[in-house]
Amino acid sequence: MIENSTDALSNNEAHTPLTLDRFIEFARERHSGQTSLSGEPYIEHLLRVLENTRQILSRLPDGMISPEDRLEAELAAVGHDMIEDGRATEEDILSIGGTASLVRRLKALARMDPKPVYQHWIVDIVNSGDLVVIIVKLADNQDNNSDVRIAALPPEMQSIRKRYDRAFTTLNTGLKQMIDRFLS
Repeated sequence: MIENSTDALSNNEAHTPLTLDRFIEFARERHSGQTSLSGEPYIEHLLRVLENTRQILSRLPDGMISPEDRLEAELAAVGHDMIEDGRATEEDILSIGGTASLVRRLKALARMDPKPVYQHWIVDIVNSGDLVVIIVKLADNQDNNSDVRIAALPPEMQSIRKRYDRAFTTLNTGLKQMIDRFLS
């Protein structure tokens, strides 16, 4: 089990709202030593997902997402694999100032055992109607399906691109439908 770095937090820090900088440091600690399938430090994937999330957020119509949900999307981008990978518990995230809403969203982004069929899980994410979860999963998919990351995989794993292509279409269509409903 991973040592609980939140033990060092004072009670005062645990009740301070979670900032993006603090959560990035928490993610660095929790993913320390972990590498992606392509062999790079895992934090690099999380930071690219954060950047992808910011790009998607910047293209949303004004007023579609609240400032609170915008921050929560950035937090979820950084922490999207923490619960799934067993790097943090719900309690860990709450103890450093994460909200119940953030934990709910991180759980929605976690494909836990028994793992559902990937495309069914993606459809469930879209059907949830949670704009933050949809955006973060789309941003994650964009990074997972990048030419650079796919090329770095062993040849026998590169066919995963088909799965990511289907997921991208589903997530992107779901996001476009939400934008269309917002604008109508």
